[in-house]
Amino acid sequence: MRMNRFLTGAALAALAGCGILYGALSIPSLAAQSYPVAQRATGKRDLTVRFLGTATLAFDDGTTAIMTDGFFTRPSVAQVLLGKVQSDDRVIDKTLARIGPQNLAAIFVAHSHYDHAMDSAAVAVKTGASVYGSASTANIMRGAGLPTERTTVFEDGDTYAFGTFRVQVFETPHSPHAKFPGKIDEPLHQPARISEYQEGGNYSFLVTHGKRRILVIASGNYTPGKFQGVKADVVFLGIGTLGKQDEAFASNYWHETVEQTGAKLVIPIHWDDFMRPLDQPFRPLPRLLDNFDNGMRMLLPLAARDGVKLRLPEAFAPIDLDQ
Repeated sequence: MRMNRFLTGAALAALAGCGILYGALSIPSLAAQSYPVAQRATGKRDLTVRFLGTATLAFDDGTTAIMTDGFFTRPSVAQVLLGKVQSDDRVIDKTLARIGPQNLAAIFVAHSHYDHAMDSAAVAVKTGASVYGSASTANIMRGAGLPTERTTVFEDGDTYAFGTFRVQVFETPHSPHAKFPGKIDEPLHQPARISEYQEGGNYSFLVTHGKRRILVIASGNYTPGKFQGVKADVVFLGIGTLGKQDEAFASNYWHETVEQTGAKLVIPIHWDDFMRPLDQPFRPLPRLLDNFDNGMRMLLPLAARDGVKLRLPEAFAPIDLDQ
């Protein structure tokens, strides 16, 4: 009995220590920063795009909607470090009600880490959408009970159409030194440890809607020449852990994703602390995981040099794609 109490006390102390360390290394709220913020779209729009945290984006033209990842639960640091994670129906229901995608046709999953793929099946079940992803993502969907016919395993170069949307898939590398590489070879059931959500390959997406061409890059890395000949008006640029790279890496990343495509508007994504609930103000990842300020410090001069607008997204707000 005494040993059990000792172990319980030690676990609680370790948990408290992790929480204190995590909090101490957190970045202050973005309200204290001076980075430019994306303008909100107003009036009637042919396309609405909203940033919902991490690499989740909701695209809606009033007739058809598509989404990337659909990660809303955002388990706490305690759950992530010391336990197992699972989708929270209450949080997912609340988020879907807030954005109202009554016509969600498809969810494109960038890779199979928990902060991308964990909630995709639950969102699909609740909306009637189908999920598109790697073979590893398909095993997450199977484990969550999504019908097999509503999961499609894509490959590099595949293109899909939904209403006026077209989505082209590009295989691209995960950000450097990623945790939990490998593949998921059998159905993954929740709850599960985050280490079970192995990467399974990483992908970027070119979303075409009418004359608009929007490139979504969820992870901060590049393959030289991958987007040569690909044109985009807007790039949603994953910058998670970019602040831990050097200036040469950042310059090459910018060249391969922004210069190559000719984009004139760049919206950083996957910079926010995804262990904070969605109903709290977004703030950058803690310095334990990234250096947000350093990443922005490297990107802003590149944007100024190339005449590109670099704008942080406001959570849930419709983004003016023409700013």
